[in-house]
Amino acid sequence: MTAKAAAKTSTKVSLHHGSSFPAAWENVVLPWFQIAARVSWQQQKPTLVVVPFRSHAYAIKKLLLGRGVSLLGLRFVSPPELRELLSSKSEMRLPLREHLRLLLSIAAEECMKLPEDAALREKRMVEADFLAARSVARAPDHLLRAIDQLGAAGWDFSAVDLPALREVEARFQEHVAHCDFELIHTADLRAATNADKTDPLFASVLVTGFNGAHWPLWPLLRATVFSAKEATVLLDDPRDEARDIDETWVGTWEEAFEEARPISLSANQVTDSLFSEEEMQGASADRAIRSFLVGADTTQEAEAVAQQCLHFLADPTCDCIGIVFSGPGALPRLVANALGKLDIPHHDGLAHFLPGLFEAADWHAWLQLQHSPRINSLLHFIDALPERDELFPGLSPHTFERTLRSAYAEVLIDDL
Repeated sequence: MTAKAAAKTSTKVSLHHGSSFPAAWENVVLPWFQIAARVSWQQQKPTLVVVPFRSHAYAIKKLLLGRGVSLLGLRFVSPPELRELLSSKSEMRLPLREHLRLLLSIAAEECMKLPEDAALREKRMVEADFLAARSVARAPDHLLRAIDQLGAAGWDFSAVDLPALREVEARFQEHVAHCDFELIHTADLRAATNADKTDPLFASVLVTGFNGAHWPLWPLLRATVFSAKEATVLLDDPRDEARDIDETWVGTWEEAFEEARPISLSANQVTDSLFSEEEMQGASADRAIRSFLVGADTTQEAEAVAQQCLHFLADPTCDCIGIVFSGPGALPRLVANALGKLDIPHHDGLAHFLPGLFEAADWHAWLQLQHSPRINSLLHFIDALPERDELFPGLSPHTFERTLRSAYAEVLIDDL
C-alpha cells in the first residue's frame, strides 16, 4: 500500500494553499477554530495547532480572542513540543543536548592519541587528527550541529570530506547506540514510518506556517498528520526568492496525501487597488505617527526601541506593539533585555539559544580555576559570576582586587 493510500484510509487530510493570509484566515483558519472550539474540550484526545514559532501562535491567539473564539481544549505546539508528544507514546529515547555534548567530548578524548614511534609523514597525519579531536573536545557544539544538519538532510558523515573527524564521529555514534539513545532526525524518521500503524494520538490537527525552509521537519510533520483522526494543512504559495524549494515542498505534501485546494479571496476582499478608499482619502495617514531614530551602535538602537515602546504605551488607545527585526542577532537580544529592565511584558517571538550549563562563561572560568588555581583565574571566575555584586556587599570590585593582590604580594606567590 502506498503512503497516499494509507493516509486516505487512516487519516482525513485536507490540504489548502494560498498567498493571502486574510483569505486563509477567513476561509480556512477561522472556520477550523470555530468548529474545533465547540468540541475540543469534550474529546479525550488533544486537538493540536502546529506552528513553527511561538510568535506565530501569539498572533493567531490574538486574532482568536479578538473574534471571541474560545481557546479551551486547544493546544498550540512548536516542533520540539510536538516531538515530545510523539515520543511519549512510543519508544523514543531522545537525549538532552548536554548528554550529546558529553558523549561527543568523550569520543574526542578517546581519539586524542599521538604515538611517538610513528614515521614523520604518518606523525603529521596523526597530529592533524589529534588537533581536530582536541578542538572537538573543547567545543563539541560545532561538530554536533554539523551531524544534525547532515542527518536532517538524509546523509551520513561520510558525505563530507573531513577525514580527521570521521573517527570521532564513529565513536560518538557507538556511544549513542550503547546508551540506547536516538538522534532527532533518526527518531523523526522512525515516527513517520510507524505513525500510520498505530491508533491515532490526536483528535484533530491544524498545521500552518511551514514552507520549504522547514525541510528537516518533514518526517515529524508527516508523522503528526498520520497520528491524527483528521488534519488540516495550510501551505503558502511558493515565494519568488525560493520558488523551486517551495514548489517541491508543496508537491511533496500533495504526493503524500492529496491535491491542495487553492484559497480564493471572498467577494468583499477582491479589489484591484493597493489601498482602501479610506486610505486614499488620507484618513489613516492623519492618524499615523512616524518616527525615525538613529543610534551610534547596537546598544543605543536597542535603548531607542525600548523608549519608543514606552512612548507608544503612553497612548491610551494602544493595546499591542509589534517590533519587527531583520533577523536574529544582537539587536533583538538587547531590545528584550531593555524591555525587561523597564518591566514591560513582552513575547520574545524571535527567540534565541541560551547557553547550556557547559557553555556558560562562569562554567568555563570555573574549569580554568581548577586547572590553574592562581589569582588571575580566581578574579576571572568572580567576574564571570552573575551574582558577583552580591558576594562582597559594600566592597567594590576594584577594592577587592587591589586588596587581594596586596595580600599575595606579601607572600610572594600567586598560587591559591
